[in-house]
Amino acid sequence: MEDPAITAFTQQLEINPGDWFIRSHLAGLLEAQGDLHGAAEVILAAPAMPVAADHMLAAVRILTPVNPAAALPYLQLLGQLGAAAQAAPVARPVVPQVPEVPEVPVAAEFSAVAAVPEEGVRAGWDEPVPLAVAGEVHLTEREKPKFSLSKFALVVGAHVGLLLVGAIWVISETKINKKDELKFDAQPPRVSAARGTENAVKMAKKKSSSSAPAAAKRVLAKNSLSSIALPEIKTSSPLTDVGNVTPGMGGSGLGMGFGGLGGNGPGGTGMGGGGRGRFMGALSIDSRCTKGDRDKRIATAGGLPETERNVLRALTWMKNRQNPDGSWGSGNRASMTGLCLLGYLGHCEVPDSSKEYGETVLKGITWLVDLWMKKEFLSESDRASNSAPYEHGIATYALAEAYSMTRYGTQRIPNLREAVMGSIDVIVKGQDSEGGWNYGYGAPTGGGPDMSVSGWQIQAMNAAGHTGMDFPGMPEAFKKAIVYVQNSQSDNGAFGYRGKNGASYGMTGVAGLALIVGGQERGKELRRGTDFIREDWGRRRAPFEYDSPDAHLYGSYYINQVSFMQGGKMWRDWNKALQEELLPNQKEDGSYKEEGGAMGAHGSGAAGPDAEIYRTALCTLMLEVYYRYLPATEKLGGGLGGD
Repeated sequence: MEDPAITAFTQQLEINPGDWFIRSHLAGLLEAQGDLHGAAEVILAAPAMPVAADHMLAAVRILTPVNPAAALPYLQLLGQLGAAAQAAPVARPVVPQVPEVPEVPVAAEFSAVAAVPEEGVRAGWDEPVPLAVAGEVHLTEREKPKFSLSKFALVVGAHVGLLLVGAIWVISETKINKKDELKFDAQPPRVSAARGTENAVKMAKKKSSSSAPAAAKRVLAKNSLSSIALPEIKTSSPLTDVGNVTPGMGGSGLGMGFGGLGGNGPGGTGMGGGGRGRFMGALSIDSRCTKGDRDKRIATAGGLPETERNVLRALTWMKNRQNPDGSWGSGNRASMTGLCLLGYLGHCEVPDSSKEYGETVLKGITWLVDLWMKKEFLSESDRASNSAPYEHGIATYALAEAYSMTRYGTQRIPNLREAVMGSIDVIVKGQDSEGGWNYGYGAPTGGGPDMSVSGWQIQAMNAAGHTGMDFPGMPEAFKKAIVYVQNSQSDNGAFGYRGKNGASYGMTGVAGLALIVGGQERGKELRRGTDFIREDWGRRRAPFEYDSPDAHLYGSYYINQVSFMQGGKMWRDWNKALQEELLPNQKEDGSYKEEGGAMGAHGSGAAGPDAEIYRTALCTLMLEVYYRYLPATEKLGGGLGGD
């Protein structure tokens, strides 16, 4: 049950974000509950530094065990305040005469408004503040912090010592081991694949004993403190400057040239996906990181209680299917590993905070990073092959999202930054003159830009835009790619496989997601595309049919995202079919049974020996839509009202 005091303080802080009196007490309540990361986020989200010594002390106490470096500015302020206090006589604060205010228990703040005077002055404050606001919490005189210069000096000394101990611990944990040649700087050196994996996993196991369990690292739900997030060191990116759109981390699909195109040219049809939404880092106020808010989003958006059960069963199944080296699959390991990682990241499972899946995620990320260090490409296939650009795009997407979600944690994955930077560079340089991408990244057998291949590169760049890093040429490549998508629409509203040729249901889903992440969700192209999708539903028994030859699982994944973003009747119709068709088709072990039409060019059977992993990861990502994204309308649950 949510603490009423935390709720009340949160509401007040949203109204008065600069009030350190409220901020320090809210952080203290979270600290008392064992939520050290949540308390630290409350402190770091302040728009300005505190001016009162007790608030500075509270900041140092709360930040030191979580992030010692972040506590330093507050210690400096304390030192300046102490020096000023010794240089000047201490002035007693003038306490205005105010009417006596009866003590009101915190738990009764909503019912005791009538007992509080309409106006009053808090002791030691210069200006009167309104006290009769429904829902506001007022502390009694006994609860208000007192400041004593002598106590201040003692506490400062104690916290300086604590900070030094914390700094020594951090240094000792990240100290360079010459034998392993690990460095965590802006330009990390290369390490061998086997050594990188071994060291990263050793680090995770070593820290697991001192890290708080997932429950203890709970952060505030979005509906209780939506404005708070850790400050980010990031550069501006045109990918995030798209009007009213808030780009975010999308989902995933699979694109493979496994032979057989289904009538759209040489090679194989790609399978892929993406998404748009509000993404926040692993230690920011990300509502999907709390079970309660995930459940609320599922219920509000029309999901069923079984949704989370299916997701967790699938994540456990994937954990048990992970290869010893950290990868997944056998035929196309880079793409399978990327898909599975996106499923874990979509559920907010990261090395730092996930007790159940943390090591699984760490091993998967490290395997992809090691692959990059060996080949400077994220596929074990030749670059000129049909499957290579799909694999590279999927894996880049996963690494970029992993970087964004882990950069605030204590885990430092060697060479992750370098892998993300280099992988995006491959994508930018592989773009063709029309703005799209093709098989082999422009190899002679490429045959021109391909919507399915391009969809993955767009999603990877969108994810990279949230890492806070600068990627040479990427903003221009991203804009050019959206123009390519817009130019690929046929007269009936569908989007083509190559240009306007081969227009289909699945490619319209790919294009729809690309337009949304590109800020074109109000454009005529997306409107005409969604009209085509809904018209196509008219010839089916339901928009999504798992056992039908038209199951089109990868296309359904795309359209799942587009429908959620569009909201209204489109989402209600799709979601009803999704719940009725997808949930019952999960097997007891957590995997998903073969869908209808699986052996066609567009089915999961195209992944060959990796079909079961591909299918399960894709279905899991579909069920994470309720909390992984916010709809284009910014309404919870896909804009259930209206059409």
